[in-house]
Amino acid sequence: MNALKVASKFIELNFIEELRKDYGGRIMQSIGIKGIGYYAPENVFTNFDFEKIIDTSDEWIRTRTGITERRFATKEQATSDLACEASLKAIESAKIKKEDIDLIILATVTPDYLSSRSCLYSTT
Repeated sequence: MNALKVASKFIELNFIEELRKDYGGRIMQSIGIKGIGYYAPENVFTNFDFEKIIDTSDEWIRTRTGITERRFATKEQATSDLACEASLKAIESAKIKKEDIDLIILATVTPDYLSSRSCLYSTT
C-alpha cells in the first residue's frame, strides 16, 4: 500500500470516529472521504531545464532536495482547473456519480483570485 493510500485511510478513519461522536443529540454517520484525486499539469520542467537558465546542476538539486522535476500549469490553467481534474479522479476512485456529492473541499495557497472571496460557484 503506498503512502498516499495509508495516509488517506488514516485520515478517513480518524475523521469518521470524531464525526460519529454525539453532538447535541445528533450522531453524524454518513460523512467520510470516499475518494481521493490528484492532477499534475502536463508541463514538465526538469533539473536539466534549470541548468540552462541558472548556475546549478541536476546533481546539486537532487542531492539536496530529492526533486528531479516540477510541473507547472499553463497560463490558461487556473487552480480551479487543476482542482476540477483532481475532483473527477476522486469521483472515479470513489465509484460514485457527480450527483451524489454534497460538498468538495479544496485547500490551496494558490487561489484563482488574490482578492478575498468566500465562495465561487462552479458548474463544471
